[in-house]
Amino acid sequence: MRMAGLEAVVIGGGHGAGLALVRGLTDAGASVLLTAPDEGTATTLARSLGQEGRGCDPADDAALALLAGHVQAARPPADLVAVSLGLNGAATGDPAAFAAGIVTPVMAVLHHFAPPMQARGRGAFLLLLTLPPDPDPFAEGAAGWLSAITRTCAGRWAADGVRANAVVALVQDAPALPRFMAARAPAAAPPPVPLGMLPRMQDVAAAALALCAPAAAAMSGQVVRLDGGRRP
Repeated sequence: MRMAGLEAVVIGGGHGAGLALVRGLTDAGASVLLTAPDEGTATTLARSLGQEGRGCDPADDAALALLAGHVQAARPPADLVAVSLGLNGAATGDPAAFAAGIVTPVMAVLHHFAPPMQARGRGAFLLLLTLPPDPDPFAEGAAGWLSAITRTCAGRWAADGVRANAVVALVQDAPALPRFMAARAPAAAPPPVPLGMLPRMQDVAAAALALCAPAAAAMSGQVVRLDGGRRP
């Protein structure tokens, strides 16, 4: 797919699914501003891709406000604002981690970036959430919250020409289970991952890119779950 002329901001674009998305957007011809909490990491990665990078802590509302101001003053209007978030296994049981890692960044980004899109009459948000391979109920609750806010915003902003979609993915670097194990599992106890593998970061990025593509211009309020066939 080609996205020449698309202006994107990827918050959390310094690693994981966010970085995979930045690479996919770059390959498709988009202009990208990527952020990472560390300024040096952001600028180094961006320079290697021919893009712009800035340091920004997604849990810091003031930093996000400055980022939004920079985008409005120094760049063409953003067509896409993506936020890449993650809960690791050690953090899923911590309510503070949920607030700082999920709620604060999402609400702050929507607060600072939605009004210019609404005034312009077009734009899109993309929320990416990666969870550990074996998420607990707390992590699944985070996914449920992200799904709810995505659908709520999509409904409220549709008349303004602003879309909102999300990707929720259970990820690990290697296949979760060989396919032959899935075939040999007892019928009464299906394998945790029916397809025998979980998505890689580039798979998450591919799903995200599909939601950003011109062909998806009428798609909003969608939450794509990548989990190898597993369901909570």
